[in-house]
Amino acid sequence: MRAKSFVAEKQIAWATRRGIQLRPNLRAGEPLGEYRGQEYRTAYTAALDDNLFEQMSDGVRSDFAAGDGGELAEKMLALYSSSALACNLFHHLKTHGLMDVAAMALGCAKPAVDIRFEQQRPIMENPKSSGFRTNPNLDVVLDHGSGQAIRETAVECKFIEPYRDKTKGIKARYLETVTLWSELPICCEFAKKIGSDNDDRNHSHLHASQLLKHLLGLCHRNGKSGFELVYLWYAAPGLDGSRHQAEIESFIKLVAQDGLKVRSVSVQEFVLNLWRSRTKIPELVDYLADRYL
Repeated sequence: MRAKSFVAEKQIAWATRRGIQLRPNLRAGEPLGEYRGQEYRTAYTAALDDNLFEQMSDGVRSDFAAGDGGELAEKMLALYSSSALACNLFHHLKTHGLMDVAAMALGCAKPAVDIRFEQQRPIMENPKSSGFRTNPNLDVVLDHGSGQAIRETAVECKFIEPYRDKTKGIKARYLETVTLWSELPICCEFAKKIGSDNDDRNHSHLHASQLLKHLLGLCHRNGKSGFELVYLWYAAPGLDGSRHQAEIESFIKLVAQDGLKVRSVSVQEFVLNLWRSRTKIPELVDYLADRYL
């Protein structure tokens, strides 16, 4: 079974056990049918709350609404939505003041004072005036406080995307704007290898161009040493999963040559780390273990 099939079918099995009604798409009137050996089945919940551990708070909803990814619409209803995954992993911890537990589960050296979702990090002052129409959107950001050496831990959350979506090149405008890379020569050469074509032929699963843009935005806000980026990914079995992991490890080693701190944590590791705090959050830990382990 391909990794994208594994991810989708595991989530469909979880929803079926819980009696959640699924549809093949948002416009279909009929329910999702039986598995018939398809390589990849789309599956959507009828309501957003069916895809979440708990109802989204007003503050978190405002974060998602302010992002430019349109996550609150169709995307977040998909069972394998990375935005829904990020919300399930961090929402309860934020709204119940358990930022220290979230930081522990991510392996952060310092506790967090706040957690935000869908945060934009512009790559320069007035990027639109230079032709950059959108800013990098980070799924989750843990704020460690202004007095800390590492002020924020940014989280890029991946679920089915590395196993389903084509990797893309980086837009030529990024390569042409040489000032973006003045302190990141290794990353610059790496970006050139990725190229500005529609496809990134150097990677099968890792969306490296997206990660580079995140790093540019984080550097602009915090400087090279004032942040870390955590790649929080769903580990799938088989060849696709092992290739994905190898690409992650190679990327981390490469950007470290420019002094950038990038780490990877699997979703499964995160959930098992939360298990240490199960007495504080038993319902959340049991939900996450049942769904994602």
